[in-house]
Amino acid sequence: MSINQSNMGGIELPDNREQLQQAGDQVDFEIESSMMIELPEGQFTERMLNRLVDVVNKYQPIMQFEQFEKVSNDSSQLPLELAQMIMMITAAAEDAELPLQVNLAEVETDAELASVIGQLDKLVKNNDFKAFLEEELFGEDEEVVEEEEVVEDAEEDMDQMFARRM
Repeated sequence: MSINQSNMGGIELPDNREQLQQAGDQVDFEIESSMMIELPEGQFTERMLNRLVDVVNKYQPIMQFEQFEKVSNDSSQLPLELAQMIMMITAAAEDAELPLQVNLAEVETDAELASVIGQLDKLVKNNDFKAFLEEELFGEDEEVVEEEEVVEDAEEDMDQMFARRM
């Protein structure tokens, strides 16, 4: 029995490359579909988009991402990367139990964009949120440092033990 005809762990492998390619394409489609963001569409002025860029960039020191550049004209759609960052911030706010009332799919005007900007600006100033992000982003690093110190202490103890024996 060839490997293409065998049943490995309940997964049947396709008999030919075309079927394998179709299966791969289906997996790619599923992944892309689950990651899609419905970008807000409406009429957004350059001024309001740049205010949004400014408030999102306030999160940069805490979340350590590359700053967004200002836009140079009015737009009917938010830039994808900016929308993704807003979704990440709102997800972090949810995790910190400080949920925002932001539904990007419903943002169509500068007035609705101003509401999002206001919520993001209020959140970035919230000390509990800052502490939550610092703990989430840097909390694990502190544990690693502590473990390294313990290893160094153990090495010193071993050196002292060998010194006593000599």
